[in-house]
Amino acid sequence: MPRTSASNKQLVAKYLREFPAELFRSDGDILYCTACDKRVSCSQRSQVTQHIATGLHIENKNRKKERTSYQAFLTSPSSSKSTLSTDLCRALVRADIPFHKLKNPHFKGFLETYSYIGKKMPDESALRKNYLEDIYKDTLTKIREHIKDGPIWVSIDETTDVEDTVWNHPVHWLPVGNKSVLDWDQTNF
Repeated sequence: MPRTSASNKQLVAKYLREFPAELFRSDGDILYCTACDKRVSCSQRSQVTQHIATGLHIENKNRKKERTSYQAFLTSPSSSKSTLSTDLCRALVRADIPFHKLKNPHFKGFLETYSYIGKKMPDESALRKNYLEDIYKDTLTKIREHIKDGPIWVSIDETTDVEDTVWNHPVHWLPVGNKSVLDWDQTNF
């Protein structure tokens, strides 16, 4: 008789029973690690054991043991995004701080110490891949709502300095009520 593969629900239930001390939760279809605050792929047992063996999981698990409160598992983790990561991404973009600054151990340690959540800060690539596009789309929507069908004027002045660096100076004009607003921005390319 040929071997049949177990359904995803059966695998999730099996791993919940097999690893009771690993802070896994489930909504039936998804295996979710509450220590790491992320979904764990469970199509193969090795994926689960690899996740359990990572240093990040072990560190987060020990940190969770020290704390007693748990966040409610209200929605599917695949569709929800961390508010900490979203707010951090938005703050870095608005303050014009490059994402690679999160690799600085002193800056990252400061953020983790004073976040009051007890979570590890997200990696720069996670912010870039999962959160930046949403913030970009949100910003475009706000600009479109503000402008609506009104006129806008944009001019770009290009110049070169003594070091042959090209500088572009965009000037945006947007009428607001009875007056107009000029917005100067300096961008180095």
